Amino acid sequence: MKQILSILLFGASSIAMAQPMAEMQPELDHPITEPTATEMTLETPKESKMQSLGQQALQDIKENTKFGGYVISQAVFNDNDASKVQSNFNLRLIRLYVDGKVLDFLYKLQFQANGFGNDSKGNSPRVVDAWIEWQKFEFAKIRFGQFKRAFTFENPMNPAEIGANAYSQLTSKLAGMNDRVGEHASNGRDIGVQLQGDFLPIGKDKHNLFHYQFGVYNGQGINKSDQNGHKDYIGGFFVRPIKELQLAVFGWSGDYVANGITVDRKRLAYGLKYDGKINVRAEYARSHGRKRPGDRRRDRCEGGHPACQFRKKRAADQRGQKTRRQRSCRSHTASFHAHRRSSIKIRHQCPYESAAPDGKRPPGDYPRA
Repeated sequence: MKQILSILLFGASSIAMAQPMAEMQPELDHPITEPTATEMTLETPKESKMQSLGQQALQDIKENTKFGGYVISQAVFNDNDASKVQSNFNLRLIRLYVDGKVLDFLYKLQFQANGFGNDSKGNSPRVVDAWIEWQKFEFAKIRFGQFKRAFTFENPMNPAEIGANAYSQLTSKLAGMNDRVGEHASNGRDIGVQLQGDFLPIGKDKHNLFHYQFGVYNGQGINKSDQNGHKDYIGGFFVRPIKELQLAVFGWSGDYVANGITVDRKRLAYGLKYDGKINVRAEYARSHGRKRPGDRRRDRCEGGHPACQFRKKRAADQRGQKTRRQRSCRSHTASFHAHRRSSIKIRHQCPYESAAPDGKRPPGDYPRA
C-alpha cells in the first residue's frame, strides 16, 4: 500500500513539474519533427561551384549579348562597251547578327538578308556565321562551326572596313568569296574547326610576337556538307616585330567537288599589314591545281593587292592548243571618309579574265582550280 501511494505521489509531482515547463515553451505552428536524411545533406563544393558558374553565365548573357546589323549600298558605273548595263544601284549587303561571350566561350550567329530566293549560285538569304570559340587560354583557342577561312589578311575583315566596301579580286577568287573553281557564293567561309593563338609577349606594350592559326574544313563552302573523304587544311603564321606591323604567310591544301568532278586547290599567300596613323596592307597569292584523276592540264593563277595585280598562266590543253593570251588586271581605289561609317569611294578595275580555256567563266557544274 505504501509502495502504491509513493508511486502515485511521484507521478503527481512529475506532472506538476512538467506543467510549468510546458507553459514556458512558445507555441509552434507545426510540430517538431526529426530532420530527414535529405534535409541533413550539406551542399558539396562541386554543387556550389556549378551554381556559381550558372549565375555567372546568366550575368554574362545579360551584359555581353549584342544584337546588330548593317547595310552596304552600292552604285556602279562603268565604260565597258561589252557590258549590257553601264550603271547599276543595288543593296550589296544586309546583315543581321547576334554575338557575345559567356564564361570562356565567344559565339556569333550572322544572317544575310539580301539575295534571291533559291538561287543556284548561293546568293539567296542565308546563314553566313554560326560558330563558338573556347578562349580559356590565349595561346590555344578552339573554334567550331561555320566561319571565315584562315587565308589572307583581307578575308577575315569586315567589308565595311576595306577599300570600296568590296574585297579585292585576290580575296574574291582565291579565298572563297566567289571562288574561281565554281564554288557557290560562300563569303570566304566554310564549315570546320580551327585552332589559333598568340604567344611570346615582347616590348614595353607586351604585344605578342607570334600568332598562328590552323583549320580543318569540309572544303565545300557554307551550308553544305562534305562531298568526299578529304578535308581542306588552311593555316597561317604571323610575326609582329612591333605592335602596328604584321608579316604573315598562309597555305591552303584541299579540293572541291561538284557533280562528281574533283579539283585540287593548292594555294600560297603572303603579305604585310600596318595599322597606325596610316594603314597599309599588301598581299600576294598564287593557286595551282587540276581536275582529278587523270587530267594533265594544269591551272595557275596569281594575284596581289593593294595594286590588285591579277594575272593568269595556263599551260597548253590536251590537244596542244594555247589558251588566250595572259592578261594583267589592276584596280585602283580613291576614298574620302566623311564619317567613321560612311565614305565616298571611286574604284577603277578591269574585268577579271576567267580560268576557262575559252575565256568564259566555267559554270558551277564544271569546276576548275
